[in-house]
Amino acid sequence: MKYTVTDSSKNAATVTRKITIDGTKPVISGANSKTVGYYSTFSPESGVSAKDNLDGNMTSKIKVTGTVNTKKKGTYTLKYTITDSSKNTATVTRKITVDSTKPVISGAKSKTIAYNSTFNPKSGVSAKDNLDGSLTSKIKITGTVNTKKKAPIH
Repeated sequence: MKYTVTDSSKNAATVTRKITIDGTKPVISGANSKTVGYYSTFSPESGVSAKDNLDGNMTSKIKVTGTVNTKKKGTYTLKYTITDSSKNTATVTRKITVDSTKPVISGAKSKTIAYNSTFNPKSGVSAKDNLDGSLTSKIKITGTVNTKKKAPIH
């Protein structure tokens, strides 16, 4: 566009103005794939945001389609969509996995110990989970060992 103005003394000024029509899509952030716990609380909006070059923060206008049932193990797909005031639309899909991996207990192998010795059933035993990390402090042990009795203990 060109703007021109002339005053009463016939002095003229001209300015050229560039106009760009917004064609930039908003950006959705934080919609990364995630594993959540079985029976846990999950909010699809939590940690997800949207920003636009003209409209700014658009997080509250994100539309989420799809559901996650944390009472049912499996992988779910959510779709996040945002449209700015210039009608530019961004869409992101996100995989949510409801954890179905059992923890792993290590070090609880069969063992031979000396008669009348001290035995700590927790010694050398650990537990780890893909989601919760170390679960060693939560191991529950049932049964007893009498080191004064010579017999196979199971």
